Amino acid sequence: MATVPTVNGVKKMIKLYVDLEGTIIDNWGSFEIIYCAIPLIEKYPNMPIEIFSFAVDDDKDMAKLETNMCYLNSSFNREFSNNFKVELLSDWYNLPMYSIKNMGKEKGFIDYLTFYVIDDELPNITFVLIDDMVSHMKSIDLGNGNSVLFLNHFVHQLYEE
Repeated sequence: MATVPTVNGVKKMIKLYVDLEGTIIDNWGSFEIIYCAIPLIEKYPNMPIEIFSFAVDDDKDMAKLETNMCYLNSSFNREFSNNFKVELLSDWYNLPMYSIKNMGKEKGFIDYLTFYVIDDELPNITFVLIDDMVSHMKSIDLGNGNSVLFLNHFVHQLYEE
């Protein structure tokens, strides 16, 4: 996590997440790197990047991603890691994985943060998700100084460059 300037006198931390398919790889099958999200990723230098992808369903997919992690690290010259799999939310809600995916990325991300990441001992964090399936520049207050910022790299390319 990186520290950002203070907001209302309180230091905020940023934790950066990115999607895989359509954001940093073309698809799960080929795992070919695409660089369309680089301008947004570069706005958050010198911090590790956590993967949040609905392509990672279970432990089998986690293993595939782990074998490709060095490839991601070297391709983007950044440190990537992953703790998320759709199965976590599927187990939490006792619903099939396709139902979790149908809820959408924004709700899935907020639920993942709420159930597995956010700790009352670590307030004042902005969780940023760069993804092709979310709204652009949408900010949501999660309470306790925590917030989410959704960034869509396609919209960013169209309107902000």
